[in-house]
Amino acid sequence: MNSSINQNQNKVKSIPGIILLITFIFNSDSQLIGQEKVNFSAGIGFPELLNLGLRYQLKQTQFGISFGYMPSASFDNDNKMISIAGDFYYHFGGFSEFSQRRPWYFRSGLIYCNAAGGNDLLWLNCRLGRDINLTKKVGLSIDAGIVLELYNEEKRNDPQSYSDTPTFILPGIGTCLFYRIGHL
Repeated sequence: MNSSINQNQNKVKSIPGIILLITFIFNSDSQLIGQEKVNFSAGIGFPELLNLGLRYQLKQTQFGISFGYMPSASFDNDNKMISIAGDFYYHFGGFSEFSQRRPWYFRSGLIYCNAAGGNDLLWLNCRLGRDINLTKKVGLSIDAGIVLELYNEEKRNDPQSYSDTPTFILPGIGTCLFYRIGHL
């Protein structure tokens, strides 16, 4: 009996804490929204595949993460591909009537990919791009550059068969539609 009374008293004591936490979350979220700091994105590219992402903005820089997926062309699940990318964006040129963020940017980061058949890959991504702001909240990003292979599990596991194979430098290209949380 006493334990059920103590549990009910603990529940009552935790209610003000929960209300305070909810109030803090909503207030901090409105500050993020008011400063246009968070962008959601959906796009397609190489090597990011079909991807969903999130970017956080500080002045003219952004830090982003995205998760990509490419389904198998056949019904064999071993041929599907996934990617995880972490990127740094520096916005440096031009002006937009819809955003304080400059539209031209340099993008660099790392992309991990689990390729068809389970081969793990790691690439360094270096690109130039442009944001095309369609409204205060919605825009399109287009970028292109190079992708340098840093790690290839197949090469590591069988170095003899890949001894004459150079490190790959591939073209990197992508586009995404982004949505700003908040506005200017």
